[in-house]
Amino acid sequence: MNRMNKQIELAMFILLGLLVILIPIPYGSNRPWALALIETSVFLLASFVILNNAINRNTSTPSSDHIKNLIYLFLTWVTYQVTMVIPIPIDLLQILSEQRYENHFATFPNSTNKYLSLSYDQYTSVKTLISNLTFIAIFFATYHLVNTQQRLKILLWIFVVSGLGQALYGIIEMYNFQHSVGANTFVTSSHTISGSFINRNHFSSFIIFAIAATSSLIMISSHSKTFETNPSFFKSIMSKFLDYRFHLKLYLFVFISALLYSQSRGAELGLIFALIFGLVVFLFNRRNKINKIHKLLIFFLPVALFVAYMANEGWLNRFQFIVDNAPQRLIIWETSLEIFYDYWLTGVGPGNYQYLYPMYQQFGAEYFVDHAHNDPLELLVEQGIIGMILLALPLFYIMLILARHIVKNRSITTIATQISTLVVVTAVLLHSFVDFIFQIPALAIYFYMFLALALRASRE
Repeated sequence: MNRMNKQIELAMFILLGLLVILIPIPYGSNRPWALALIETSVFLLASFVILNNAINRNTSTPSSDHIKNLIYLFLTWVTYQVTMVIPIPIDLLQILSEQRYENHFATFPNSTNKYLSLSYDQYTSVKTLISNLTFIAIFFATYHLVNTQQRLKILLWIFVVSGLGQALYGIIEMYNFQHSVGANTFVTSSHTISGSFINRNHFSSFIIFAIAATSSLIMISSHSKTFETNPSFFKSIMSKFLDYRFHLKLYLFVFISALLYSQSRGAELGLIFALIFGLVVFLFNRRNKINKIHKLLIFFLPVALFVAYMANEGWLNRFQFIVDNAPQRLIIWETSLEIFYDYWLTGVGPGNYQYLYPMYQQFGAEYFVDHAHNDPLELLVEQGIIGMILLALPLFYIMLILARHIVKNRSITTIATQISTLVVVTAVLLHSFVDFIFQIPALAIYFYMFLALALRASRE
């Protein structure tokens, strides 16, 4: 029976690895059919994990108390979203969201409804709720399935392979693919790359996850030793060339090149600040076992490449583009804040930002806005202060656990995974303040998976 359980668990882990590779391919799963397939697969996987854990309760450990607390915190956030969809008494609605109450009767003055939901569009809110449940499900599935250091390393390698495929596809696309811009006109895409993602900014955030996984494996491999003594010069060169550690450094260079060629300003700056933050944490752990050469490679090589690329006039022009187009982005944020002020407590409903923005859009603005280009601000608009706090609590709890473990003398795998996670979480969160990163399913799923990996590593 125990052997059968291990085989079932291994099959689930293989499915998890396949999901890591497949999720980013169809436009980052940012299409209804792709998202439906991913959601179905994740829920099936999570169901198998729950069933397997229910059958084998004796395998639980004291550290699982953290997971129980996270389950309660995440379920509280989910429950709040459910309450936004369920119709509530109209008098209670007036207390919780007076603007929602007034808008309803301004639109339907003769309405006799005694119950009304906080969400303007319940169908859209249910879809958003299902997506959020998917992210939570993949978090817990990853945590329970990656239960050995070997599996942790394997999954990190899968992240690397997935990122390498995207980066190489993007680089090839940059030089060889042609995109139609008219009936009989074709131009070569020679400036930016986006891989299988529609938007280069989303591609760049995806590459940051690959950089984090590669950096983690480099740090882990730096602790391994070679046993060959006094090799010949030729044999030494060939050995280094065939060594997987050399390949990892090559992959890191490819990823950083892909990130720079994407010309995503938010991702590039976010990564730089995250690397600086990661280096501070790295040095704070005085008892870590990673040698100084790999510290310099992981943290300063990206910075050096970034500075060299920054000297390119084209890149500087990209930042001039920020200055020239800042008013439009600021108008979107200003308008979003106006919506938030009217619905500050409960929000307008998950996924409902796109419906409320036109009601507040400034006169003469003809562009279509479906996202705030600022995920925290969009969350405040859709779920209010309550939703923001309820989501921040489990994320803060995870970071608190990592902070408690990262300063201790843990294994090299733990140190590498947790520091890489801190870097990628910082970079993605910073990028999310100027883009809608968490509205792309592949990026949100990767984000929660990395959190699960770091949390799992803290148990080792």
